[in-house]
Amino acid sequence: LYGQIVDWGFNSFDGWTDDQYGEIIEQRYLKGDTYLPMFKVLSLSRDIEPELCARDRDGRVRSGSHAFPDPFNPHWRRHATQKAASSIQVFRNKPWLAGWFVDNEIEFMDLFRFIWADYSGKQFVSDLENKYKRIEELNKAWSSKYAAYRFESFAGILTKKPEPAAWDDPLFVDFTAFERRMVKEYVDFTYDLVKRADPSRLVISSRINLGPMQDIHRTIDLWSKFDLIAMNIYPQNLQYGLSSGELAVLETLHKSTGKPLIISEWGTSAIDSGLYNLDEDAQGRPLDWSWNEVVRTQGERADIYEACITQFASLGYVVGAHWFTTMDVDTKIRRANRGSLDANHQPYAPLVSSMKEVHARLKDRMNLPD
Repeated sequence: LYGQIVDWGFNSFDGWTDDQYGEIIEQRYLKGDTYLPMFKVLSLSRDIEPELCARDRDGRVRSGSHAFPDPFNPHWRRHATQKAASSIQVFRNKPWLAGWFVDNEIEFMDLFRFIWADYSGKQFVSDLENKYKRIEELNKAWSSKYAAYRFESFAGILTKKPEPAAWDDPLFVDFTAFERRMVKEYVDFTYDLVKRADPSRLVISSRINLGPMQDIHRTIDLWSKFDLIAMNIYPQNLQYGLSSGELAVLETLHKSTGKPLIISEWGTSAIDSGLYNLDEDAQGRPLDWSWNEVVRTQGERADIYEACITQFASLGYVVGAHWFTTMDVDTKIRRANRGSLDANHQPYAPLVSSMKEVHARLKDRMNLPD
């Protein structure tokens, strides 16, 4: 498989690559052979216990395994520290490891409502007390057409757990300010943790997906501490190539952070793979979430690949793009045409032919090594 990936013209392994490829790369590096550098995902917040997650006023966690952590919680910090130590130990100072993604697709939607976990809630109330000094001043500032507040103490805020009724509710100012405080705490902690553990490698942001863009605009400038900003983007395929809106998102991330971007996941799927049949699946698997982005054939998929990878390469602030993934997803619980190879390890000929051709052309144009 290593040889196939090289033959298709790829020049690095993405963050989800199995550790065994690190052994292959290490051997090639030590022998002085050409090799593909590697990235790794740390997933410092993935699948953490609910008590470590950000929570709303009702104690709910958003997005399960992708939930944003309570960055003030010392137990989450200890978990992240232990996970980073065990993962980085194997690859520390390896010259062929390009960098570490701190997380993958952490959820930011309405984060200003998810400030009531034990540690973040107490920090929020402490910040309010430092700002207003007297509870009467907070009551006056917060009271509006939406509600009249008569808290007798700052501790009462933690008991009632109010939240903004709308964007013009006076509470929105303090809640979104604390949202920024939470994100900054998360960014500073994860960056510093990984940079201390492996100072010579790139520390890359959580791999952002399109879902939270309407929320993350309030905090994206804080991500500028990372060496690279990572974006997972799956084109809607309403045209050949990325849409103007998708391109605008990439430009916004770059301009808001002042940092280069890496496309940490992207891909497209086709109906003729047989993995999107509308008939009832024999294994009871639902249609994959990617069904509304599919094109008709592998030939169209190949054309989409050429269009998108050429667009990525034309953006001066994009340093690379990782295709997701090598193998189709065809398991007991999920079916999706994501791979360059089908479930029987057979390549999709039009797609891999397009990959080889466009990669060779771009390498020549950009004076990159084969």
